[in-house]
Amino acid sequence: MPFSGRCGPLLLTRIVFFSHSCYTERDSLCGREENILIERLCRWSVPAFLLLEGALYLSFLALDLLSPGPLSTALKYAALLLCLLMALAGASRGGDRLVAAALAMTAAADLFLLVLDRWYLLGILLFYGVQVAYMVRICKANGGHALLIPRFLLFSLLLVALYQLELFTPETAAAALYFSHFLFNALLSLSLRDAGGRLFSLGLLLYLMCDMLVAVSQFPSLFPAPLSSVAQVGMWLFYLPGQVLIVLSGLVIPSGLPRALLLCGGPHPLPPFLLRPYRPSGAGPGYRPDRGGDPPGL
Repeated sequence: MPFSGRCGPLLLTRIVFFSHSCYTERDSLCGREENILIERLCRWSVPAFLLLEGALYLSFLALDLLSPGPLSTALKYAALLLCLLMALAGASRGGDRLVAAALAMTAAADLFLLVLDRWYLLGILLFYGVQVAYMVRICKANGGHALLIPRFLLFSLLLVALYQLELFTPETAAAALYFSHFLFNALLSLSLRDAGGRLFSLGLLLYLMCDMLVAVSQFPSLFPAPLSSVAQVGMWLFYLPGQVLIVLSGLVIPSGLPRALLLCGGPHPLPPFLLRPYRPSGAGPGYRPDRGGDPPGL
């Protein structure tokens, strides 16, 4: 029996509404399953990462003191690869991609300098790329203040010093370029006031202390003998904690990121200092994020 002029549009409207409701309910169920999975990953990933890094850290430090060798090197590189995996996992969920890119270059550089013990110039240039990535990250946070002229003035002074000390080689020149950027990155990072910036700044400072000890170990004739011997073990005392803090700084949740990252809330499995809840402009002192709605774009 054909539909009448009045019943046809009404029935069609009900069919469309029912279909939309079914799809909405299905998507809601899929979303809840995805949310549960994300929450479980968030609940265990960071504590497991810190526990594994702590175990590797204590293990290779003990080996360096008792019997340094290939096993210690393998544990050090495994700890660094774990940092890279955590940074990549964070970037895949909306974390800082510059941190992930920098950790990838760091892992490649340490492959040459630590594991293979060859192709030093390539390793140093990769570390320079790491500092360029961190400079970009700092510029994005501080409004574009990079201090490029002071960086290259310091680089020029270091080149003159290398000539005067008869230490100039392509490797030392590349190291001077790397260090001139690293030093200003560490100084500029002190102006970052958010939670991620503070973690990043502390990580860079520990990283810088490591590299200063590397310089001591590479040029022992310029420093007292006791300091040179301490530098061999001391560099890794600072290096891995610095890398871990830098990785954690890339996991801080800023406003406006994908909903998947914000679903890890509630009691939140991440430490409170890793969270920076969204606060709309003009919100009063009584604003509560749980009643303020979603960040824009979600």
